[in-house]
Amino acid sequence: MEGLTDEDRGTRNGQVPLVSPPAPRVELLAFTASWSAQCAAQEPVLAELAALLAGSLRLSRVDVDRVPGEAERFAVSCVPAFVFLEDGFERARLVGMQPLATLQAAAARIL
Repeated sequence: MEGLTDEDRGTRNGQVPLVSPPAPRVELLAFTASWSAQCAAQEPVLAELAALLAGSLRLSRVDVDRVPGEAERFAVSCVPAFVFLEDGFERARLVGMQPLATLQAAAARIL
C-alpha cells in the first residue's frame, strides 16, 4: 500500500500493536428516560463533558425504560441520575439536572 505511513495503518515502526489502549478506569453512568424533559435538556451538558474528558472518562447512557434491570441494580428511582464508577465501584452519585461544572468537579475528585 504505497503512500500510507505506519500511523495511517494504525501501527508504529511497522509493528502492529498487540493490545488495545486501556479503557478509562472511570465511567459515568447517566441514567435517563426518553420521556423526560430534564434528561433531554441535560444532553448537551453530557456531550460537552464527554468531549472534555475523552480518554479519561467513559460516558454510558442508560435508558431506564429500555434496561430497567440496570436502574434496579443501581437503585435509581429518579432521572436524570449520574453514577460515577471507578474500576467498577461506585464513587459518587448525583440526582437531578446538573450543570457542567458540578459534573466536572465530581469527575475530577475521582480522576
